[in-house]
Amino acid sequence: MDIRKTYYTDPTLEAEGVWVELGEGARIRVARAGNPANRRKLSKLLERHRATLRSRNLPDDILERVTIETMAETILLGWDGINEDGKPLPYTPENARRLLTTYRDFRDQVAAIAADMALFKGESEEAASKN
Repeated sequence: MDIRKTYYTDPTLEAEGVWVELGEGARIRVARAGNPANRRKLSKLLERHRATLRSRNLPDDILERVTIETMAETILLGWDGINEDGKPLPYTPENARRLLTTYRDFRDQVAAIAADMALFKGESEEAASKN
């Protein structure tokens, strides 16, 4: 097994995101989970709950809010063709936060996309294997 061919991912794609078709003309731009902005934002939001984290009793509602806030600002970076109740919905971080909160299955799909290593390989994999 060539480890580079198997595991190399493009850091630019991880941070800037990739476009993923959802069907019916909709697509979303998703950055990879754990990208630098994602880690910084998560760390900042969890800092507020340091004492609770030490006791390992972070309530589920707080964890969900932190997850959604982090995803809305650092994972779900854009969309085209998203409608709600038949009306076009422009991408904004606020709209992303609301959709990730309201539609749990959408949130789960975004999380699955963000965790899919294959999506972030990009053309740079070939260049990396030549180095």
